[in-house]
Amino acid sequence: MKLRKKVYVGAGSYTISLGTGRKEFDPRKPRPGLEHYIQQAGRGVLAQIPDPGMVDECVISNFMAARFNRQGNLAALMPTIDPALEYKPSTRVEGACGSGGLAVMTG
Repeated sequence: MKLRKKVYVGAGSYTISLGTGRKEFDPRKPRPGLEHYIQQAGRGVLAQIPDPGMVDECVISNFMAARFNRQGNLAALMPTIDPALEYKPSTRVEGACGSGGLAVMTG
């Protein structure tokens, strides 16, 4: 199937995953909240493109955020990354171990 328009993947970013087994993890010490990590990853992406206004849509993936973070609507946090993302279509995808690949395919 040939697409009518060219599609480009502009950038990606990763934040450290904290949990048991990592030396940085200490359950007795406070950690930043979920919003911090989403903003960190999102700003890492936007730092790689010339203008945040060029973003057409946002896709975020996760594994069981509603259970582990008590927040299932992660797409609603996209405007906290940059004001240029306000009113842009955003969606959250989840596919267990394939969540990252699902996000790329969705984008």
